[in-house]
Amino acid sequence: MSRALSVHQGKGATHAAAQIGALLEGVESDAAERFEGEGPTAAWNDLDPVTRPADLTGLARDPDAPPSPDRPYRWAKAERLGSGEAFLPFDTVSLDFTRGFPTDFERASAGVATGTTRDEAIRVGLSELVERDARAAFTRADDFFRLEQEITLSSIAFDWFGALRERLEQAGASLRVFHFPSLTGTPVIACTLADQGKGVLAYASLLGHAAHADPEQALFQALAEALQGRATYIAGARDDLLPEHYEKAVRAGFLLAPPPASNVDGKPFGAIPPGPDDWQALSDRLAQRGFADQFVVPLRDAHGFTTVRVTVPGLGTLRKGRRP
Repeated sequence: MSRALSVHQGKGATHAAAQIGALLEGVESDAAERFEGEGPTAAWNDLDPVTRPADLTGLARDPDAPPSPDRPYRWAKAERLGSGEAFLPFDTVSLDFTRGFPTDFERASAGVATGTTRDEAIRVGLSELVERDARAAFTRADDFFRLEQEITLSSIAFDWFGALRERLEQAGASLRVFHFPSLTGTPVIACTLADQGKGVLAYASLLGHAAHADPEQALFQALAEALQGRATYIAGARDDLLPEHYEKAVRAGFLLAPPPASNVDGKPFGAIPPGPDDWQALSDRLAQRGFADQFVVPLRDAHGFTTVRVTVPGLGTLRKGRRP
């Protein structure tokens, strides 16, 4: 009876960690699917300027066709980080995909996060938004810049990475690792896996990316996500993998950048410094870069876990680029 995804996945260094990750992903989705927050139905122009988002374009599904400020929308109570009560469009908070369509607002799970405390949940949510924004900026950059951000594999000295890289090579898969510069200085790492032996199958080339204050953790999570994506396509278990996804031809290996060029030096992994490790520091750095409008909506507080929805209008997403 799920209102969005009914299959959730997790990955980790141990079986137990992967199980916990999958369960928490399900908890997050369920909390957002069942969200029924209170709020008025009103036009943006009729809301108090103190409580409404600065504008609607940053929340739009299509920035070139933003929601009308004169059209009534359903709103949900939120908190503007650091400055009291506010409102967000209900459609940007809810993951109940059985209703609310069509909509002028972007609807996605990015920013829905769970932690053992509210502060931890907000940090995780902000980090995910920063990660998606960094990817949006990276994929819109020129080829030379993207090649400059490719990490030299020989500079990654972690034993676990060397062991996984060896296993991938034995399986016939090639690995590339990239750094996505972020607005907050948070390390955002991406990994691509290419298996030339799979031709143009959906899992011939997979991408994973992650953000974490510790560059090593970001690297591990990015590689784990790429491996999870491959396993997901092979298993066919997730309910958002539609038949047409298996029919698209993907040129293996070139998801993020063209082939390495001899005249472009790679980046050593050690050149990536740690990032901010609490939500306040992340929030402050976003504000300094022009993204001071930040919101949090509590979704659920139960069984020792807090689930929230964090929203920062104007950041890039998997569908659209960063606000100019």
